[in-house]
Amino acid sequence: MIQQRRSVVRAFEILKAFQYPGEWVRACDLSRRSGIPEATVTGIMATLESVGAVIRDGRGQYQSALLSVAEFNDTLFNNPHPASPKARRNAGDNALVQ
Repeated sequence: MIQQRRSVVRAFEILKAFQYPGEWVRACDLSRRSGIPEATVTGIMATLESVGAVIRDGRGQYQSALLSVAEFNDTLFNNPHPASPKARRNAGDNALVQ
């Protein structure tokens, strides 16, 4: 049980390493930013991708798929797709509210 909690904490540390909405980042950069070993980052990112929390492109870069508060409100009230340019443009904060 303790290991699972540690994994959750590490997943959030990795998600906080995204610096702005719409940013595409390699696992090695997320590792450097978060201080978590790259192999661990890669494994956690695979799990996050499987649940739809991140998107992986054909070059192995990741993008957060989580909605910021601004994106959530825009989606809720204006109904654009969360990954639409309008929603990304209007988001002024990261995927996670700190």
